[in-house]
Amino acid sequence: MSLPSNLAVDVEMQRSIVTTDCVSSDYLAPVVNYLKNCGLEVVDILEGTVIGATYPDDIPDMLSKRDCEKIINVANTKLKQSPYMLGLCVGVSMRPTGFGQLGYVGMCSGTFDEALEHSSRFLPLVTPLMGLKYSQHDERVFLEIVELKPIDEPIYGFLIGLFLGGLRALSLFLLGDNLFSFISESTVRLKISAESYPDLMLLQQGPIDVQFGCEKNCITFSRELAFQPLINGNESALRSAVVSCERLLEERQVKQLQQKDRIIEMVCSVIEKYDGAVPDLDEVAKILCLSPRTLSRRLKSADTSFTKVVMDIRMLKAQRLFRDARLSIKEVSYQLGYSEVSNFSIAFKKYYGESPSEFRHKFVS
Repeated sequence: MSLPSNLAVDVEMQRSIVTTDCVSSDYLAPVVNYLKNCGLEVVDILEGTVIGATYPDDIPDMLSKRDCEKIINVANTKLKQSPYMLGLCVGVSMRPTGFGQLGYVGMCSGTFDEALEHSSRFLPLVTPLMGLKYSQHDERVFLEIVELKPIDEPIYGFLIGLFLGGLRALSLFLLGDNLFSFISESTVRLKISAESYPDLMLLQQGPIDVQFGCEKNCITFSRELAFQPLINGNESALRSAVVSCERLLEERQVKQLQQKDRIIEMVCSVIEKYDGAVPDLDEVAKILCLSPRTLSRRLKSADTSFTKVVMDIRMLKAQRLFRDARLSIKEVSYQLGYSEVSNFSIAFKKYYGESPSEFRHKFVS
């Protein structure tokens, strides 16, 4: 099926569809600075990304999966560095203020336990793709990293590394030298195989017990460490930081709901530009610069499907057409792309609970 000549999708609207939130833009400067220190130029680091055209101005709140993947692949190609090690090195190099509002919450917390509780709650401000499960059992603390959405490499590895490195940097800032009296009792369990990423073997040379090929991504350490008082604890400042995080989280959730509506709007916009014939999933995905699988997944996250969107459009259009008394049911069926009137009649009755003739009678009687 050839595409209609009048079919065009607004570029800015299209960008909002093809870029899924990955990680807070608070991490962009540290990533760029780290790669610059490794000898790369900014133009090479951001080549092919949407943000590259406007950097360092006009940066969105969240970096897209597409842009993150391009940057990570640059590090892998130019430096032969795995996504895990890139995330780890960037996280370790950051100061608490580099973690945005989440960093301020940690800095103001009275204990490490309190900082971890708030981090688990407000992690969506960092990434909507992963979450934390914080628990305590038998004098040990467990911090599990869980996937909230399907994540493929290299994003998956980068986020795991970024979390581990960031936790280490934040812990050192909050605990100071006290960290090193407990660090040998800590364990890091990773699901990945060390053989797949040889540069991670360096982790096993440090004081922390690092295990690969585990069932979960999890960090465990002494409960005594979790309740160490923090010298920077400030209850008043913490309340203010928590309120700020709550507000940002609410704004992010509203934005996500708007994005869900946006994908449906864009699919409808494409389909409605076809006269008679209805495009299939592959064609619509191609126009929106998505794979069919990704488009299906995005629609599912918006609590719908491609089939349902097509049906909604057809049935709403049928309503409009039936208001024209000159059109027969057969003509309406043809304009909606049905090859058989009987198929249209069955679909219409299932959708509205009455037959086309019964519905049309309301407007011609």
